[in-house]
Amino acid sequence: MGVVLFVFIIIVILIIVVFRKYVKAFLKFMISPLFIINLILAITTVSLIFYFTISYLETYTQHDEKLPVPNFIGIHVDDLESFTDGKELRYVVRDSVYSDDYPLGTVIKQDPNFHSEQLPNFVKPNRRIYLTIVKKVGEYKTVPDLLTNNTSKAVGKAKLEMAGFNVEYQMIEHKDKDKVIDVTYRTNSISKNTKLLKGSVITLVYGSGESGLPVLLPNLIGMQVMAAKNILGSTGLNYEVYFDSAVNALDSMNYIVYQQTPSPKSVSGGMVPSGSSVIVMAKKPQKDTLNH
Repeated sequence: MGVVLFVFIIIVILIIVVFRKYVKAFLKFMISPLFIINLILAITTVSLIFYFTISYLETYTQHDEKLPVPNFIGIHVDDLESFTDGKELRYVVRDSVYSDDYPLGTVIKQDPNFHSEQLPNFVKPNRRIYLTIVKKVGEYKTVPDLLTNNTSKAVGKAKLEMAGFNVEYQMIEHKDKDKVIDVTYRTNSISKNTKLLKGSVITLVYGSGESGLPVLLPNLIGMQVMAAKNILGSTGLNYEVYFDSAVNALDSMNYIVYQQTPSPKSVSGGMVPSGSSVIVMAKKPQKDTLNH
């Protein structure tokens, strides 16, 4: 280390000796008034540029300024202007969806999420809040008749899609292969001419083509007709329903089953072949039944 330092000093001395005329002129310039004035001006200019740049960036980025995100959920779209007035925030309605849990035209989702003690959330002033609202108007479509005639699942799917619905399949054990046995929406059987929102998912229940496999015959006595149809359809059994009096299709679904043929007690082990037919008799429920 000492040798290196010694060599460095020797080199510096040699440079000074060789270029002594230039070094003397340089040192003389360094202490001249012209150099000192220019040096002061340069330092002042750089300092001012740095100061104003930092100040502008803090103003532009709104440094240390933050606002708690308000809760837009449940606010009606017509009230958004008054709700955001004075909050230094902007909003953008980005999407609209259907919902059974919120009234039409209200906010159902926001991004970023609203501020709370459990989940603090702050944003810069003038930030956009992106909102999703419940659609104001839905388009309803009529479900076509797929049960009166022998309709295949392919034909049933085509008819439903032409009407504007989405289709899913469910296969059950039944002697008629690919025949539509039942049409359900949210696990409940639906009849023809039922009106549903366009885009609703409807399930086509179709037969597997396997005949004669034993299934447990359900006891339907005391059930509403709709519930009885759902159980028979999911079990793979055909059914015929007879009502004691003439009623419209909507009222008939509330009628109560009081007799079925065959009954679980009338068949061996309570089992029947899949695809078997069950005759159901239904009547109007008593008033005391309705009140309970």
